[in-house]
Amino acid sequence: MESMLKQKLEVHSGKNNIDGVVLDYGFVTKLQFSWQGKEIEIGLKYSPLEKEPLEEKAAAVMDSYVEHMASDGKQIMLHWWYLEMHLSHTGREYPVGWGIVTGHPRISDATEIHTSEVCGIRKEGDEIVLLTRNNEYHCPLMYCLFAKMEDHSELLPGFDELREEYQGKWLQPTIEPGNVLLVLADFDEYYFDSLYYIPSDSATGERMDYTGWPHVGTYQDSYLIETDDNKIDLRYFPHFQNIEFYMEVTDDCPLWLENIGRSTIYANTRVGLIRLDPGDRKLVDNSNIETEKPVLPSGDLYPAGVIE
Repeated sequence: MESMLKQKLEVHSGKNNIDGVVLDYGFVTKLQFSWQGKEIEIGLKYSPLEKEPLEEKAAAVMDSYVEHMASDGKQIMLHWWYLEMHLSHTGREYPVGWGIVTGHPRISDATEIHTSEVCGIRKEGDEIVLLTRNNEYHCPLMYCLFAKMEDHSELLPGFDELREEYQGKWLQPTIEPGNVLLVLADFDEYYFDSLYYIPSDSATGERMDYTGWPHVGTYQDSYLIETDDNKIDLRYFPHFQNIEFYMEVTDDCPLWLENIGRSTIYANTRVGLIRLDPGDRKLVDNSNIETEKPVLPSGDLYPAGVIE
Protein backbone atom coordinates (compact mmCIF):
# COMPACT_ATOMS: atom_id res chain seq x y z
CA MET A 1 0.00 0.00 0.00
CA GLU A 2 1.29 3.45 -0.87
CA SER A 3 2.46 5.39 2.17
CA MET A 4 0.28 8.21 3.47
CA LEU A 5 3.43 10.12 4.45
CA LYS A 6 3.87 13.18 2.24
CA GLN A 7 7.27 14.20 3.55
CA LYS A 8 9.73 13.32 6.29
CA LEU A 9 12.11 16.06 7.37
CA GLU A 10 15.16 15.73 9.57
CA VAL A 11 15.48 18.79 11.83
CA HIS A 12 18.26 19.98 14.10
CA SER A 13 18.57 22.62 16.79
CA GLY A 14 22.11 23.92 17.02
CA LYS A 15 21.17 26.01 20.06
CA ASN A 16 20.31 22.99 22.23
CA ASN A 17 21.89 20.27 20.08
CA ILE A 18 18.65 18.36 19.48
CA ASP A 19 17.83 16.18 16.52
CA GLY A 20 14.24 15.55 15.54
CA VAL A 21 12.01 14.49 12.71
CA VAL A 22 8.88 16.01 11.20
CA LEU A 23 6.30 13.62 9.76
CA ASP A 24 3.89 15.40 7.42
CA TYR A 25 0.80 13.40 6.45
CA GLY A 26 -1.07 16.37 4.99
CA PHE A 27 -4.01 16.22 7.38
CA VAL A 28 -1.70 15.97 10.40
CA THR A 29 1.90 17.03 10.99
CA LYS A 30 3.96 15.72 13.91
CA LEU A 31 7.29 16.68 15.43
CA GLN A 32 9.16 13.92 17.27
CA PHE A 33 12.36 14.29 19.30
CA SER A 34 13.99 13.20 22.56
CA TRP A 35 15.00 15.32 25.53
CA GLN A 36 16.61 14.01 28.72
CA GLY A 37 15.40 10.48 28.05
CA LYS A 38 11.80 11.47 27.28
CA GLU A 39 10.26 10.92 23.86
CA ILE A 40 8.29 14.01 22.81
CA GLU A 41 5.59 14.12 20.15
CA ILE A 42 4.05 17.49 19.31
CA GLY A 43 1.36 18.25 16.78
CA LEU A 44 2.30 21.11 14.46
CA LYS A 45 -0.01 23.39 12.55
CA TYR A 46 1.63 24.34 9.28
CA SER A 47 0.60 25.72 5.91
CA PRO A 48 2.77 25.71 2.77
CA LEU A 49 1.84 29.40 2.45
CA GLU A 50 3.84 30.26 5.57
CA LYS A 51 7.09 32.10 4.91
CA GLU A 52 9.02 30.24 7.63
CA PRO A 53 10.27 26.83 6.41
CA LEU A 54 8.79 23.87 8.27
CA GLU A 55 12.26 22.76 9.44
CA GLU A 56 12.91 26.16 11.05
CA LYS A 57 9.53 26.19 12.72
CA ALA A 58 10.11 22.70 14.13
CA ALA A 59 13.57 23.64 15.44
CA ALA A 60 12.10 26.73 17.14
CA VAL A 61 9.46 24.57 18.82
CA MET A 62 12.13 22.16 20.12
CA ASP A 63 14.13 25.07 21.57
CA SER A 64 11.00 26.54 23.14
CA TYR A 65 10.16 23.20 24.73
CA VAL A 66 13.60 23.01 26.37
CA GLU A 67 13.58 26.63 27.53
CA HIS A 68 9.95 27.14 28.54
CA MET A 69 8.05 23.87 28.92
CA ALA A 70 10.32 20.97 29.97
CA SER A 71 10.12 19.63 33.51
CA ASP A 72 12.95 17.65 35.07
CA GLY A 73 12.83 14.55 37.23
CA LYS A 74 9.11 13.89 37.17
CA GLN A 75 7.71 10.62 38.46
CA ILE A 76 5.36 8.68 36.27
CA MET A 77 1.90 9.28 37.68
CA LEU A 78 -1.66 8.15 37.06
CA HIS A 79 -4.64 10.33 37.98
CA TRP A 80 -8.30 9.33 37.73
CA TRP A 81 -7.01 5.78 37.96
CA TYR A 82 -8.32 2.31 38.74
CA LEU A 83 -7.31 -1.34 38.50
CA GLU A 84 -8.97 -4.06 36.47
CA MET A 85 -8.24 -7.54 35.17
CA HIS A 86 -7.04 -7.86 31.60
CA LEU A 87 -7.55 -10.98 29.47
CA SER A 88 -4.62 -11.60 27.14
CA HIS A 89 -4.90 -13.21 23.72
CA THR A 90 -3.51 -16.40 25.27
CA GLY A 91 -6.35 -16.55 27.78
CA ARG A 92 -4.28 -15.46 30.81
CA GLU A 93 -5.74 -12.84 33.15
CA TYR A 94 -3.65 -10.26 34.98
CA PRO A 95 -4.18 -6.84 36.63
CA VAL A 96 -3.48 -3.56 34.82
CA GLY A 97 -3.86 0.05 35.84
CA TRP A 98 -5.89 2.63 33.88
CA GLY A 99 -5.63 6.40 34.19
CA ILE A 100 -4.39 9.73 32.82
CA VAL A 101 -0.60 9.58 32.65
CA THR A 102 2.01 12.27 33.28
CA GLY A 103 5.78 11.99 33.34
CA HIS A 104 6.00 8.90 31.13
CA PRO A 105 9.19 8.75 29.03
CA ARG A 106 7.36 7.74 25.84
CA ILE A 107 3.77 8.95 26.22
CA SER A 108 2.55 12.56 26.18
CA ASP A 109 1.04 14.00 29.35
CA ALA A 110 -2.76 14.15 29.60
CA THR A 111 -3.14 10.86 27.70
CA GLU A 112 -5.37 8.04 28.96
CA ILE A 113 -3.46 4.76 29.07
CA HIS A 114 -3.44 1.32 30.59
CA THR A 115 -0.25 -0.11 32.04
CA SER A 116 1.34 -3.42 31.27
CA GLU A 117 0.89 -6.20 33.82
CA VAL A 118 0.98 -4.96 37.41
CA CYS A 119 3.47 -7.17 39.24
CA GLY A 120 3.33 -5.45 42.62
CA ILE A 121 1.43 -2.86 44.65
CA ARG A 122 2.58 -0.85 47.64
CA LYS A 123 1.28 2.14 49.59
CA GLU A 124 3.48 5.19 50.07
CA GLY A 125 1.85 7.94 52.09
CA ASP A 126 -1.21 9.11 50.17
CA GLU A 127 -0.28 7.20 47.02
CA ILE A 128 -0.46 3.70 45.65
CA VAL A 129 2.59 2.67 43.63
CA LEU A 130 1.95 0.19 40.82
CA LEU A 131 4.99 -1.84 39.79
CA THR A 132 5.24 -3.15 36.25
CA ARG A 133 8.20 -4.82 34.57
CA ASN A 134 9.66 -1.51 33.38
CA ASN A 135 8.04 1.30 35.38
CA GLU A 136 6.62 2.54 38.66
CA TYR A 137 3.34 4.42 38.49
CA HIS A 138 2.53 6.73 41.41
CA CYS A 139 -1.23 6.95 41.86
CA PRO A 140 -2.66 9.55 44.29
CA LEU A 141 -5.38 7.91 46.35
CA MET A 142 -7.57 11.02 46.21
CA TYR A 143 -7.77 10.48 42.42
CA CYS A 144 -8.69 6.80 42.59
CA LEU A 145 -11.97 5.89 40.85
CA PHE A 146 -13.12 3.47 43.54
CA ALA A 147 -16.53 2.96 41.91
CA LYS A 148 -14.87 1.30 38.89
CA MET A 149 -13.25 -1.29 41.18
CA GLU A 150 -16.18 -2.45 43.28
CA ASP A 151 -16.47 -5.76 41.40
CA HIS A 152 -12.77 -6.55 41.86
CA SER A 153 -11.87 -4.66 45.04
CA GLU A 154 -9.46 -7.45 46.00
CA LEU A 155 -6.94 -5.94 43.56
CA LEU A 156 -6.36 -3.04 45.96
CA PRO A 157 -5.36 -4.12 49.49
CA GLY A 158 -7.42 -2.32 52.13
CA PHE A 159 -9.96 -1.21 49.53
CA ASP A 160 -12.84 -0.44 51.92
CA GLU A 161 -10.70 1.55 54.35
CA LEU A 162 -9.00 3.50 51.56
CA ARG A 163 -12.32 4.33 49.90
CA GLU A 164 -13.70 5.61 53.18
CA GLU A 165 -10.65 7.87 53.69
CA TYR A 166 -9.98 9.16 50.16
CA GLN A 167 -13.07 8.94 47.94
CA GLY A 168 -14.11 12.36 46.65
CA LYS A 169 -11.14 14.12 48.29
CA TRP A 170 -9.44 15.31 45.08
CA LEU A 171 -8.39 18.94 44.76
CA GLN A 172 -11.43 21.16 44.23
CA PRO A 173 -10.29 24.82 44.18
CA THR A 174 -12.86 27.49 45.01
CA ILE A 175 -13.09 31.27 44.62
CA GLU A 176 -15.17 34.12 46.03
CA PRO A 177 -18.64 34.78 44.55
CA GLY A 178 -18.61 37.07 41.54
CA ASN A 179 -15.47 35.47 40.09
CA VAL A 180 -15.05 32.67 37.55
CA LEU A 181 -12.30 30.12 38.17
CA LEU A 182 -11.13 27.76 35.41
CA VAL A 183 -8.91 25.00 36.78
CA LEU A 184 -6.40 23.31 34.45
CA ALA A 185 -4.04 20.37 34.90
CA ASP A 186 -1.72 18.21 32.83
CA PHE A 187 -3.36 15.12 34.35
CA ASP A 188 -6.77 15.93 32.85
CA GLU A 189 -7.77 15.23 29.25
CA TYR A 190 -7.67 18.44 27.22
CA TYR A 191 -6.23 20.06 30.40
CA PHE A 192 -9.73 20.78 31.76
CA ASP A 193 -10.19 19.98 35.45
CA SER A 194 -13.12 22.04 36.76
CA LEU A 195 -15.05 25.31 36.72
CA TYR A 196 -16.09 27.18 39.84
CA TYR A 197 -18.57 30.07 39.77
CA ILE A 198 -21.09 31.50 42.23
CA PRO A 199 -22.91 34.63 41.02
CA SER A 200 -22.51 37.56 43.41
CA ASP A 201 -26.30 37.95 43.55
CA SER A 202 -27.00 34.25 44.07
CA ALA A 203 -29.90 33.64 46.43
CA THR A 204 -28.65 30.18 47.37
CA GLY A 205 -24.88 30.76 47.38
CA GLU A 206 -24.48 27.50 45.50
CA ARG A 207 -21.92 26.81 42.80
CA MET A 208 -23.31 26.86 39.27
CA ASP A 209 -23.65 23.52 37.50
CA TYR A 210 -21.69 23.23 34.26
CA THR A 211 -20.92 20.89 31.41
CA GLY A 212 -17.53 20.41 29.76
CA TRP A 213 -16.97 18.39 26.61
CA PRO A 214 -14.49 18.04 23.73
CA HIS A 215 -15.43 18.81 20.16
CA VAL A 216 -13.26 16.53 18.04
CA GLY A 217 -12.68 18.20 14.70
CA THR A 218 -11.15 16.88 11.51
CA TYR A 219 -8.08 19.09 11.82
CA GLN A 220 -8.33 20.71 15.26
CA ASP A 221 -10.00 19.67 18.51
CA SER A 222 -11.55 22.20 20.88
CA TYR A 223 -12.93 22.09 24.42
CA LEU A 224 -16.17 23.78 25.51
CA ILE A 225 -17.36 24.62 29.05
CA GLU A 226 -20.80 26.12 29.74
CA THR A 227 -22.90 26.69 32.84
CA ASP A 228 -26.46 25.45 32.66
CA ASP A 229 -27.81 29.00 32.30
CA ASN A 230 -25.31 29.72 29.46
CA LYS A 231 -23.98 32.82 31.25
CA ILE A 232 -20.51 31.25 31.33
CA ASP A 233 -19.23 30.04 27.95
CA LEU A 234 -15.52 29.23 27.67
CA ARG A 235 -14.03 27.60 24.60
CA TYR A 236 -10.44 26.90 23.68
CA PHE A 237 -8.19 24.97 21.33
CA PRO A 238 -5.91 22.62 23.30
CA HIS A 239 -2.31 22.43 22.09
CA PHE A 240 0.84 20.90 23.53
CA GLN A 241 1.14 22.53 27.01
CA ASN A 242 -0.92 25.53 25.94
CA ILE A 243 -4.51 26.45 25.26
CA GLU A 244 -5.90 29.12 22.93
CA PHE A 245 -9.23 30.69 23.85
CA TYR A 246 -11.69 31.63 21.12
CA MET A 247 -14.66 32.30 23.43
CA GLU A 248 -14.55 33.97 26.86
CA VAL A 249 -18.05 34.76 28.12
CA THR A 250 -17.96 35.18 31.91
CA ASP A 251 -21.22 36.95 32.86
CA ASP A 252 -19.18 40.21 33.10
CA CYS A 253 -17.17 38.66 35.96
CA PRO A 254 -13.37 38.42 36.31
CA LEU A 255 -11.87 35.21 34.91
CA TRP A 256 -9.16 33.44 36.90
CA LEU A 257 -6.99 30.55 35.72
CA GLU A 258 -5.36 28.01 38.03
CA ASN A 259 -2.88 25.22 37.27
CA ILE A 260 -3.01 22.31 39.72
CA GLY A 261 -0.84 20.02 37.58
CA ARG A 262 2.92 19.47 37.48
CA SER A 263 3.78 21.07 34.11
CA THR A 264 3.70 24.67 32.95
CA ILE A 265 0.63 25.54 30.87
CA TYR A 266 0.29 28.69 28.78
CA ALA A 267 -3.09 30.29 28.08
CA ASN A 268 -3.57 32.56 25.08
CA THR A 269 -6.43 34.81 26.26
CA ARG A 270 -8.24 37.90 25.02
CA VAL A 271 -5.69 40.11 26.80
CA GLY A 272 -2.60 38.15 25.79
CA LEU A 273 -0.49 35.15 26.78
CA ILE A 274 -0.50 34.07 30.44
CA ARG A 275 2.01 31.60 31.88
CA LEU A 276 0.75 29.22 34.55
CA ASP A 277 3.45 27.36 36.44
CA PRO A 278 2.35 24.50 38.73
CA GLY A 279 0.36 25.99 41.60
CA ASP A 280 -0.24 29.35 39.91
CA ARG A 281 -3.59 31.16 40.06
CA LYS A 282 -3.74 34.26 37.86
CA LEU A 283 -6.37 36.78 36.82
CA VAL A 284 -6.92 37.18 33.09
CA ASP A 285 -5.67 40.74 33.10
CA ASN A 286 -3.05 42.87 31.36
CA SER A 287 -0.87 42.77 34.49
CA ASN A 288 -0.32 39.02 34.06
CA ILE A 289 0.53 38.75 30.36
CA GLU A 290 3.96 37.62 29.18
CA THR A 291 5.97 40.41 27.60
CA GLU A 292 8.30 37.95 25.84
CA LYS A 293 6.24 35.28 24.12
CA PRO A 294 7.78 31.84 23.67
CA VAL A 295 7.23 29.84 20.49
CA LEU A 296 4.29 27.59 21.30
CA PRO A 297 2.97 24.66 19.23
CA SER A 298 -0.40 25.40 17.66
CA GLY A 299 -1.21 21.90 16.42
CA ASP A 300 -3.63 19.44 17.95
CA LEU A 301 -2.93 18.25 21.52
CA TYR A 302 -3.67 14.67 20.44
CA PRO A 303 -2.40 14.41 16.87
CA ALA A 304 -4.21 11.67 15.01
CA GLY A 305 -2.60 8.29 14.82
CA VAL A 306 -1.63 7.07 11.38
CA ILE A 307 -1.53 3.40 10.35
CA GLU A 308 0.37 2.63 7.17
